Amino acid sequence: MMSFISAEAFSLYMESPPANSENEPELRREKMYSNELKNNPLKSRADMVRALETLIKPLPAALKHSNTWMLPTSTAAHYTMNGAGLEGYSRPFWGIVPALAGGTPPGEMEEYITMCAEGMAKGVNPEHPDYWGDTFNRDQKFVEMAVLGLSLLLSPEMFWDKLDDQAKKNLQIWLESANDHEYPPCNWLFFRVFVNVGLKNVCSGGSDTQIEEDMKELDSYYQGDGWYSDGHTEQYDYYISFGMHFYGLLYAGIRMKEDPERSRRFMERAAIFAKDFSAWFAPGGEAVAYGRSMTYRFAQCSFWSAAAFAGLENYAAWITPGILKGMILRHLRWWFQKPFFSDDGYLTVGYAFPNLLMAEGYNGPGGPYWGLKSFFVLALTEESSFWQAEEEDLPMRLPEVSLQKHPRFLVCRDKRGDVTILNAGQFAEFDPRHNEQKYGKLSYNSRIPFSVPVGSRKIGEQNPDNTLMIHTEDNLWLHRGRTKNRQFRDDVISSDWEIREGLTIRSILTWIEGIQIRLHLVKSNRFLVFAEGGAACPIEDHKQTSMFKQEGSEAQFHGCGHFAKITELIAESDEETDSVEPWQIPAEPNSNLLFTRTVIPVLIRKQMPGTSLWISCASSGLVEDEKSHDNIKVDYNKDEDLIVSGVSEERLIPAAWLKIKEEIVRGNREGSPGTS
Repeated sequence: MMSFISAEAFSLYMESPPANSENEPELRREKMYSNELKNNPLKSRADMVRALETLIKPLPAALKHSNTWMLPTSTAAHYTMNGAGLEGYSRPFWGIVPALAGGTPPGEMEEYITMCAEGMAKGVNPEHPDYWGDTFNRDQKFVEMAVLGLSLLLSPEMFWDKLDDQAKKNLQIWLESANDHEYPPCNWLFFRVFVNVGLKNVCSGGSDTQIEEDMKELDSYYQGDGWYSDGHTEQYDYYISFGMHFYGLLYAGIRMKEDPERSRRFMERAAIFAKDFSAWFAPGGEAVAYGRSMTYRFAQCSFWSAAAFAGLENYAAWITPGILKGMILRHLRWWFQKPFFSDDGYLTVGYAFPNLLMAEGYNGPGGPYWGLKSFFVLALTEESSFWQAEEEDLPMRLPEVSLQKHPRFLVCRDKRGDVTILNAGQFAEFDPRHNEQKYGKLSYNSRIPFSVPVGSRKIGEQNPDNTLMIHTEDNLWLHRGRTKNRQFRDDVISSDWEIREGLTIRSILTWIEGIQIRLHLVKSNRFLVFAEGGAACPIEDHKQTSMFKQEGSEAQFHGCGHFAKITELIAESDEETDSVEPWQIPAEPNSNLLFTRTVIPVLIRKQMPGTSLWISCASSGLVEDEKSHDNIKVDYNKDEDLIVSGVSEERLIPAAWLKIKEEIVRGNREGSPGTS
């Protein structure tokens, strides 16, 4: 059968541009604000207040339109610039409001607070040219109202007490308009709850009926085992921690006396969730980057801040103030070593560095300040048990492999404590940018986060780290999207996916002794080219790379003290002409969330029509932790189960899992398939 891609065409797509003959080391300007955070020990409440002041100090210069907008950069989001301006104006309050509530003097934040108070009177005045505007269904302004409601609850002196009677009335009318419109059925409903509860605290406004209606809907998202979904979806990402649970914990911490039954329910569910969520964090404080909205950066730890605020240590024996303190401060210290500021001291859209390539369409220029939700622990006073406690590590020894069924994860931990999530697949139904890369990769790692594509044709633009890609007839590379038929054991997960008619893939994932094991059962009615990647590996600034083929059946790369490699163990196929080639693929610059320049080891497979089973293993990390893949062996037992073994462990893949579309994948079974 003729292949749909010629050798010449395939070579073209494998090409990389010629290496630059000049070495151009990356230059980074170290500014006062980044140095202040890098040098901040973040041990005490005073240190955290100082970090907040460092983040707030540059903001007055970015206020615009009579101090009703804060736009730190000139980028845009898919909603109106009025919404983006309000977003930038309000999101810093997620740090300021709790700080004032905890007794912190305005200090170096006073200028921003004062200017914003002046702006608020104008922003809610429908007669003023800089009025924030009437609201409408699913308005972005509803998101930003939440922290204004919280300010009425926790720090009314910040704005409310400074407004005259007419401005207070205007603010009440503008906030109450949220009750007249449709909200997306997701964590947004908490925003309206805080608006109504906040108004009830300072005036005669607010709707008890709306609070009950929204709380009933939010409660319907609970899935059990401590897990919510973010609406009636199958997304289980950081919106569960920094969305659903975060807001539930704030509500419980504020309203326990007024609404004890609901508040206790929020606390009990969060205590169950906390054990699963703690496994997403490495000992150094870094968390696994997964899903959308990674530009909110240190919001990854905001769950722990809300937990401390609400007193979650009273609901789980293993949680102490010192453990919560360690989770928060280690995470912030890790982040504050990263160069994610603009030259003017503003947070930028991106992750470890400014990066629009990884952004979603809703990431406005002020959006990253939602990371200040992690500062909510400043609502606790200096005398609180939290701030008096010493930092602690997690008390229990987290298991090497743990199944988290709701997000469809195997959460794995190596001896250093680095976290790898093996992923049976999620998909965001509203299809944000890079959906497949943020939710559909085979694995995600705390030390080396994922990469996103920057083009659709060249493999180096696709950045196939920790994923399996298929080359199509129209010369595009496609990634795993929706999955189905998901199966789980305590240490093995499986899911099916289909990209084209006539192509079915089952991916089975497990973990042995710090190494990912991947089995792909492929049934296709046409010739196909596949690319399966290991992790992205950083490369030294002074080195140039070009794509080149390696020998044998292992692709690997070493750089910046890191390694990444992927090895084919077995290829069983109906066709002897199938082949595999190991390659080093230089990724496009700035496509990884953490490293600006990376190389990805990749196995390129060419498969004729028929049924195949591939087994590969992949690992990454620090060079001193590198292990040989030679110790991984594969064999079948008498029941036709597949046994994958390492030096001291083994995993069983049930024979039933090796059936795909009523065919059992056996391939060439002469001799022992386990010698690799």
